[in-house]
Amino acid sequence: MNDCLFCQRDKIKDEILLESKNFFIKVGIGILAPGHVMIITKEHVPCFAELPKKLIKEFISLKNKVIENLKLNFAD
Repeated sequence: MNDCLFCQRDKIKDEILLESKNFFIKVGIGILAPGHVMIITKEHVPCFAELPKKLIKEFISLKNKVIENLKLNFAD
């Protein structure tokens, strides 16, 4: 999608922290708090409710890795 910032990965490549097969993690936009990151699909998905079922297991696994990393690096 041409107008989607996340689909134009060359413009945000310096903000990508980690990638998996179908997702990438980038620094959050308008950082709300230390450790604010976003998990984004590599292929355009308009909203989480439209995430294909085949990607849910990978998303949850990646989300859990992010949570553990955040706990290690940002929790008191």
